[in-house]
Amino acid sequence: MFCGKPIVATAVGGIAEQISGDCGVTVRPRDPAALGAAIVAVFEDMEACSSLARAARDRASSLFTLDRFKAAHRLVYQRALNGKMPVRADAALNVHRREPVVLMGAGDLGVEVEA
Repeated sequence: MFCGKPIVATAVGGIAEQISGDCGVTVRPRDPAALGAAIVAVFEDMEACSSLARAARDRASSLFTLDRFKAAHRLVYQRALNGKMPVRADAALNVHRREPVVLMGAGDLGVEVEA
């Protein structure tokens, strides 16, 4: 996605959640014919291919930044230090709101956490 390429992938694990309909195409797992057909369809329509590529780059640039990665990991460590179960990474990032969720500050734990 960061490379600005349209994404064609199988919908396994968290792939479908990472690829929205505007930046890529997902197909059923273990269906090579569907995967091949999706790849061909994307590259036969260069306008759609370019649009998917731009959207993939924009999505990656807004959602998967180093600052968001650090905030999510900081939250997991803060919760662990506070004796709480770590949260899932997607919950920490709160992907739909496009901003990190901060449940507590590092100062609340009496520790320094570098950004």
